[in-house]
Amino acid sequence: MGGSVHRLDAVEACLWQGDVEGAIAQFEDWHHEQVTTFVGYLNKHQQRIVNYGYYQAEGIPIGCGAIESSVKPIGRRIKISGPQ
Repeated sequence: MGGSVHRLDAVEACLWQGDVEGAIAQFEDWHHEQVTTFVGYLNKHQQRIVNYGYYQAEGIPIGCGAIESSVKPIGRRIKISGPQ
């Protein structure tokens, strides 16, 4: 998208904290096709953007590795003969 590194860092910080309105506000005076597309994405998916900072502070894993490693034993158990 281009733009100053300072502004992009501010947008990243807002999104890490789940502050979509704050991220969109960073783009108010920035008129570019990619910016318009990104702001549209943020508006459309606003309810799905997670506050990763909160989860990290609480010690809750935010990566998919922990989830995938938990699912593997379940998948193996289902594949053995007998279980339905």
